Amino acid sequence: MKKILVEDCERLCIWEFIRDVRICPETLFSYGRYRFPAGNSSQIIEFASSRTNFGGKRIWFVCPFCNKRKGVLYRPDDLSTYGCVSCHDLAYSCQNRHRELKYEVRDKYHIQKEKILKKLRNKCRRSPIKTKLLDTLINLEAKKF
Repeated sequence: MKKILVEDCERLCIWEFIRDVRICPETLFSYGRYRFPAGNSSQIIEFASSRTNFGGKRIWFVCPFCNKRKGVLYRPDDLSTYGCVSCHDLAYSCQNRHRELKYEVRDKYHIQKEKILKKLRNKCRRSPIKTKLLDTLINLEAKKF
């Protein structure tokens, strides 16, 4: 059975919540809990705090299922309640991608081409290196045919 993806769920992030509500984190923690709309009903979610290394406080949601501190809670569908990734048994889309690639038939050409393109996209900023990678890619294309 395929897991539900995090990207398909409604997301409740503590930092976005603090920004949108425009409330000071210390004031928010003094309330201790907040009522969030969840589908046709509402759900009360508690807050927790932890000390930071620079002397401040960090506010967290408390997952209603496992009672652990979480920065983001998810709601998979309109009928369910908010919970963390592990309690709802959710997966990220990148976790499924490697399974699909594993069963694909890939030859040496495709693997080299992917490595070169990845370097070109991510790390390569200097033109001599970029030129060398592009030449290598052109040579690979020529050898393929």
